[in-house]
Amino acid sequence: MLEDRTREVAQQITDFLTATRQRMAKTIVFCPTTDAALTMRNALADLNADMLKTYPDYVVRITGDDAEGKAQLDYFRSVANPTPVIATTSELLSTGVDIKLVKVIVIDRTVHSMTLFKQMLGRGTRLDVENGKTDFTLLDFRGVSLQFSDPAWDGPELTDDGFDDRPPPTGGGHSTPFSRTSPPTPPPHRPHVSRDGCAVVTLGTSIQLLDSDGRVIQQLPTAEYAVLCVKRLWPSAGDFRRDWLRNPREARIRNLLEHDGLDLGALKFEQGKTAYDDFDFINGLIYGIEAKTRKARADALAPRLPEIFPALGDKARGTLALLLAHYVEYGPDDLHDRNTFKLPSFCAIGTPLAIARAFGGEKPLNDALCEFLATLYSETP
Repeated sequence: MLEDRTREVAQQITDFLTATRQRMAKTIVFCPTTDAALTMRNALADLNADMLKTYPDYVVRITGDDAEGKAQLDYFRSVANPTPVIATTSELLSTGVDIKLVKVIVIDRTVHSMTLFKQMLGRGTRLDVENGKTDFTLLDFRGVSLQFSDPAWDGPELTDDGFDDRPPPTGGGHSTPFSRTSPPTPPPHRPHVSRDGCAVVTLGTSIQLLDSDGRVIQQLPTAEYAVLCVKRLWPSAGDFRRDWLRNPREARIRNLLEHDGLDLGALKFEQGKTAYDDFDFINGLIYGIEAKTRKARADALAPRLPEIFPALGDKARGTLALLLAHYVEYGPDDLHDRNTFKLPSFCAIGTPLAIARAFGGEKPLNDALCEFLATLYSETP
């Protein structure tokens, strides 16, 4: 067990939950030992300190030798209780526990039994459609899902002929790629880990789409699959832009793509494009149009506000300036939501009712917000 590796895995889990907007999704992390489960719990707690401020039991260890953690088990599997959200364990949660709302299964331990592997996956296969649980995600950091590939159950294996399987650069913390056809070549010398630890990095990720029986439907590079999904809905950049301007909400676009199994938030994270909203990200990745970050769009619009809204007073223009800052941080989804005006940053201007009056009432406010958004995206990137 290497603390450097534990921190890297914990970072990947946190980044995934954040990028996919699932920070409240029930998650089980299977670790090699109970001590490793405690180390993982502490690493996840450090990385999610913001969530622990609101939910002190956001991440817990639930193992057979931890009475305090076992006491949390009923709360973790309860549909009515939102927390704990992340449970680290070794084997306690692998069998005999019905947890309907688990949406993420993380494997960070070796598994030598296919039965145990499928039992671990079984923690995620419970359905609860009424509460939005229709699928789950497996994050496999040990190659277990490849080790127990079962063609009779999964269907034929699909491979990417363009995949670069060259070994990674030599150096501390790297290992040879996993292979099911031959054992890895022994290293020429015994690896050494200094007292300062070692560098641990993620070498790459892959994705498979499965049907309801667990058979592989398709395996493609995620970006290539994204092109197919997006162009099926919007054949051209013009089609996509017209649809976006009618209702510029990222949640709507993501929901449409999720029907095809495409997680746009995770793809943005993998591509290093979290500073772009979904409109620009799709334009850049799918249609090859030069994209602008949210900050670039906001910076271009800010000096034009007096010109676009000459009849508005200082309070109304101040509201639009704050909405621009909110857009840079969070994207366009909340700009039409009146609850946004209840945030602390808007309190200096006044209550939501006072803000509406500054625009002349609810209808003028809605008109101004529509024009605001249309102007924000008025020019193609």
